[in-house]
Amino acid sequence: MKIYFLYYAYEVGISGDIGGFRKLWELADGLQKKGYQVRVFSPRLGKAPALKMLPHTFYPLINLPILRPLSAYLLMFLYAVLKGFKEKPDIVYFRTGLNILPLILGKCLKAKVVLEVNGSFREFHKTVKVSFLRHFLFSITERFNVAFSDRIIVLTPGLKEMLLEYYQVTQDKVEIISSGTDTAKFYPQETGDCKKKIGLSPKRMVIGFAGIFYPHQGVDTLICSAKDILKTYPQALFLIVGSGIMEKRWKELVTQEGVKNFFVFTGQIPYGKMPIYFNAMDIFVAPFSSKRGETSPLKVFDALACAKVVLSSAIPSMNSMAKAFNGSIILVRPDQPSELARGIKELLSNEEKRYSLGQIGREIVLKKFSWEAIADQVSYSLKAIV
Repeated sequence: MKIYFLYYAYEVGISGDIGGFRKLWELADGLQKKGYQVRVFSPRLGKAPALKMLPHTFYPLINLPILRPLSAYLLMFLYAVLKGFKEKPDIVYFRTGLNILPLILGKCLKAKVVLEVNGSFREFHKTVKVSFLRHFLFSITERFNVAFSDRIIVLTPGLKEMLLEYYQVTQDKVEIISSGTDTAKFYPQETGDCKKKIGLSPKRMVIGFAGIFYPHQGVDTLICSAKDILKTYPQALFLIVGSGIMEKRWKELVTQEGVKNFFVFTGQIPYGKMPIYFNAMDIFVAPFSSKRGETSPLKVFDALACAKVVLSSAIPSMNSMAKAFNGSIILVRPDQPSELARGIKELLSNEEKRYSLGQIGREIVLKKFSWEAIADQVSYSLKAIV
């Protein structure tokens, strides 16, 4: 079976290895190892190399306002059509977005089309400023994509419920398959050594976050919890890894809260170095806002693979995820600095608990959430439609 993976990213300054887009490469790699023929179509973002040693095609972008997204979609389609007439793929796999061209591509190449829905654009648009026109176009394109794809893969049960509610899609067309992680790359390392490698004192307790800086990540709640935590653990350090639209606001907030000296903003870290940063953390925090909506965050899986206990907001998708992880994801009410502080202090006070829960999380990731395990599930789903 031959599969085309369509990867389109056109935001200015975006990195070619951010989580959601990296997933397509990881999934393609996992399926290739199972004997599938794959090809990834990816935008040319600077001089970034292919993320995996896989058959791939880079397509160019016109780096001008308006033309940048249009060129991303059109040139991805054109390059895939030209390749596809020669290679004859069986499956076209793409992620939801402002684009129906993959449906047309599937028709042109007589291939089955698989749509991955990785989040709710409605919930996301509530947290960022989006024009009415853009929101309307997302509504139209998702409706078309859901209606005319041959299979829909969603990351969480809540996303399946959303599709059933909004689009009256049949139950058997939608399959829930979670995200995963590279367990060979993300594995436990000695915490003190990793702290030294990134310039931190091994004696300081490190509370960490990693992700794209969007409002719904809830880092403002973590910042507002810091004073309370520092009263009990005055040498604690908050390691904030990533970048994005909220960076300026969050840096202003740490100053306003008087905790600037206890926060380290690293900027975006290359994917290959991320295991060191996860292993430098004593706790990984995912303080999602109650407006976050459905999520299956790669960074949480990466932290669990490094045997780090995760403290997360109790939003619906994380509630269901926590059930699968047997206590290694601890939940607190979202948007409540005092609740978050209480949970962090409790974990900092109990090294044995952090270690034992971290080991449980690692074991579960190895069994169910490695890319190999995820590829198995996707393979089974694809065979049912070809």
